[in-house]
Amino acid sequence: MQHQHEHTYKAWKDKWDYLTASIQGSSYYKLPKIFHWLSGNIGYHHIHHLNSLVPNYELARCHHENPIFDQVANSLTFVQSLSCIFNKLWDEDLEKMITWQEYVRYQKKELAAI
Repeated sequence: MQHQHEHTYKAWKDKWDYLTASIQGSSYYKLPKIFHWLSGNIGYHHIHHLNSLVPNYELARCHHENPIFDQVANSLTFVQSLSCIFNKLWDEDLEKMITWQEYVRYQKKELAAI
């Protein structure tokens, strides 16, 4: 879920931006507190990408002390994350993650147009 949500950020090396990649390329996985605790606060993955030296027990504090993250981070709830399970491919034309099924459908349309 952390990198496979639909509207993630991907860019070629010459156009890649560290800050954008850190925040938009990962997600804030909104989980119940018990699941944050059980997963070592992996839901605060955007903070981890900004600074991997922040210990897992400080990730939530870093997020909550900076309200801008609620505006700019890709937030996912558990229910929303279920729709991302099959996102495996990056579509450069659409600039979003897609499923293999969507890829095959797109290829069939391309072949039919030829």
